[in-house]
Amino acid sequence: MPEWDDSNEDFSVRDFQHEDAVKIEGGRRWRDTYQLDVFVADDYTIPALTLYFVDLRATDNSIVEGELSSIPIDVKVLALDDGNAGEVDPADYRDVKGPVDLSVRGSWAWIRWVLAGFFAAGVVAFVIVLLIGRVSRPATARSVPAHDVAYDQLRRLMEAQLVEK
Repeated sequence: MPEWDDSNEDFSVRDFQHEDAVKIEGGRRWRDTYQLDVFVADDYTIPALTLYFVDLRATDNSIVEGELSSIPIDVKVLALDDGNAGEVDPADYRDVKGPVDLSVRGSWAWIRWVLAGFFAAGVVAFVIVLLIGRVSRPATARSVPAHDVAYDQLRRLMEAQLVEK
């Protein structure tokens, strides 16, 4: 950013923008934009600005150097609390609002908490179902395979000696 002259104590440069050369009809254009800031309502003068240039477009290989100067610009800065209420409409201005929380990480944290809650509830429900299932089932006798039952009955018949009687 080019230096703002120290003799301009009344103004400070809030923002500066430099645009590269743009082709226009008959040449090129450069644009520098200053956004100035003042802190006290008063009458101010923006001093004349001087632009120095070198023109290399001459056909006879000559270099043309020059300068352009603007005229000083008078500026009147008004404030509502200085008795300028008739010149400035307060409805054009909004109140300054407080700071806004822009924490992006915190906005997604609740999703993780909800998912963790669902997972924990699922684990608790699974454990409860297992415990209720074990308590509510009646104790059953050990099941014996069918061929063992048949062998036992055959052995009892053989011991009773029914065939010999």
